[in-house]
Amino acid sequence: MGSDNGDDGSSGSGYGYGANLLGAMSLTTIVNQVLEQAGPVLKTQLGVDLNLLITLFVLGTMAAAGWHYCGELVEMLLETYFQCTVRISSDDTMFAALMEYLDEQGVFATTGEQAPTGSDVCAVGTSARLAWYATPTRNLDANLDKWNASYWDSDSELEDDDDDDDAANYQPYMRVKKKTKYAPMTGHSHYFYFKPTGHTVKIWRTEAENNPGAWWRKAREYVSLRIYGRDAAPLKALLQRVCDRENHKNVGKTIVYKAARGADGDSSTWTRCFSRASRPLHSVILDEEQKEEICQDMAEYLMPATSKWYSNRGLPYRRGYLLYGPPGTGKTSLTVALAGRYGLQVYSLSLSAVWMNDDTLAHLFSRLPKTCIVLLEDIDACGVTREGSKSSDPNPSSEAESAPNPSKTKGTASDTPTRVTFSGLLNAIDGVASKEGRLLIMTTNHRERLDDALIRPGRVDLQIKFDFADKLVVYNLFKTLYTVEPADKVLLKFPENFPDEMELMKLATAFAAKVPEGKFSPAEVQGLLLKHKKDPRKAVEVVEDWVVQKKNEQSEKERKEMAEKKAAAEKAAAEKEKKAAAEKEKEKEKKKEPADPVVVAAPPKINGVKAADSEETPTTNGEKEEK
Repeated sequence: MGSDNGDDGSSGSGYGYGANLLGAMSLTTIVNQVLEQAGPVLKTQLGVDLNLLITLFVLGTMAAAGWHYCGELVEMLLETYFQCTVRISSDDTMFAALMEYLDEQGVFATTGEQAPTGSDVCAVGTSARLAWYATPTRNLDANLDKWNASYWDSDSELEDDDDDDDAANYQPYMRVKKKTKYAPMTGHSHYFYFKPTGHTVKIWRTEAENNPGAWWRKAREYVSLRIYGRDAAPLKALLQRVCDRENHKNVGKTIVYKAARGADGDSSTWTRCFSRASRPLHSVILDEEQKEEICQDMAEYLMPATSKWYSNRGLPYRRGYLLYGPPGTGKTSLTVALAGRYGLQVYSLSLSAVWMNDDTLAHLFSRLPKTCIVLLEDIDACGVTREGSKSSDPNPSSEAESAPNPSKTKGTASDTPTRVTFSGLLNAIDGVASKEGRLLIMTTNHRERLDDALIRPGRVDLQIKFDFADKLVVYNLFKTLYTVEPADKVLLKFPENFPDEMELMKLATAFAAKVPEGKFSPAEVQGLLLKHKKDPRKAVEVVEDWVVQKKNEQSEKERKEMAEKKAAAEKAAAEKEKKAAAEKEKEKEKKKEPADPVVVAAPPKINGVKAADSEETPTTNGEKEEK
């Protein structure tokens, strides 16, 4: 027992002594002792020289560290002096064109997929320093709902499915058939081989680090292309190939751009809205003299020598047109047709946008291409006036003033006040800093409401009036709509007894004779014809009933408008009478109020005696009284 207790005590004291000893010993001493004891054991038992292992380990660690450092140094030197990089912003049209081109060429093809035959590029892999051990493409962004995508053109799917051979087997669901589109995932690199120049190109996608815009707004993105070498010619050749493909794709099409807020929330930019097949000019039903006038004027303006002619005479190289008339008479249709005829892009602008102001308007005009059409629709209803009021009518009628709900009155400006001033609009159109070379087309339903300064010569050089359809317009509408090519009759399954050209002329004459002149817009007449697009005889039969129905609808509409105006006028008159009666009552109450009494101090006493009895003292009634 005693010895056990002694052992326990000695062991406890020994443990404390050992701990103190280990604390006093240095780490180097401990390592040396371990190596001295373990070295002979390893050499005798395993035949391993521990000193050699340690030496190799140290050398390997130093080599790895040096290789890592040298690799970073070499990579930095290569990126600085031996690489070419191109970065493209998502705000630029080239961004979407490049994404679509690379996806079409099969760069983002997954494992097992083959690139299209005759493609200019082929996929190599992702995130690889060297092309020959690259891994298959795995990190991609897939997009099925192209209608909401910013990369792809909205109508390219329908163009891909436009196959005459499948017309006989067409089913309704085929119209919404979609194809999966791929793009490089943000933060991942991809490699592809560009065959025409023989270079391996690295591509990666990034997002802007600082995005001060709203949470729901898509951040600005960038796509970068990089090759090894000091010559950027291969990248230029690749981008030129993308441009050539985009230009070829857009032949015979009219592209419409729309003003939109930038990704950062402060700037503004033009975004591609859609593209469509160019509309033939003959499909726009308008007086031939007016159509020829605007066509000749625009063709002369677009001639290369015209720019020099303007410059030599110190004139600003700009042209403006005003298309005015009732709704549905073809103002916008003529604009699109003119853009298609002369191969121009349309840039549509809404001045009533809540984010629009003078600075964004000037910025948008500064970003216009050299030759294009700027379209300002319904310029009278945008709320921009000289005085800054909502109504653009310089002489507002009493009817508009007494309307119960001005926001619902036809032709009035929007109730939402615009942040674009009248001077800002004029400066953007033809100010000192405004861009030259563009064609400005403004449309309005009420020309009389426009300020004279806005449509003066120099800002608006040609005005075209659109009116309701006359008999010639109705006749041309009928012929244009029902003139069908034989091949289209088969594809669209027209009836076999469809009228020939001679009968169509007779039907068009009969149809035009039944439609009164100056009563209906071409859009209304076209709506009736489209209901019977495969049966022109039926259209002639029902046109009289349609005219009666439309007249009744117009009469009912006019009756309601008159009733609303009458009720508004009566309400305004009643309020006016009520206000006048209240003012009259106020004046009457003022006359009934008694005059304020005049307090006069008592005459002073002289030696205890009042002033002379003959002195007049004013009373409270203001009358004189002798005392």
